[in-house]
Amino acid sequence: MSDKPVYVGLTPVERGELEQLAAQRNRSISSMARELIRLGASHLRAIAAPRSRSARP
Repeated sequence: MSDKPVYVGLTPVERGELEQLAAQRNRSISSMARELIRLGASHLRAIAAPRSRSARP
C-alpha cells in the first residue's frame, strides 16, 4: 500500500452512509472507502471502455 494517504471530503450524509456500510461488513471506515473506490473505478472503466474504443479511428 502507498505511504501517501488520500484525503477525501465527505458530506455528513456521505460519512454516515460510509460508516453504516463499514459497520454492516465489520470493516474499518478506511477499508470500506478503499473498497468503494476500487468498485467505482472498475465500474467506470467498464462503462467508459465502449466509448473509448468507438472513438478510435
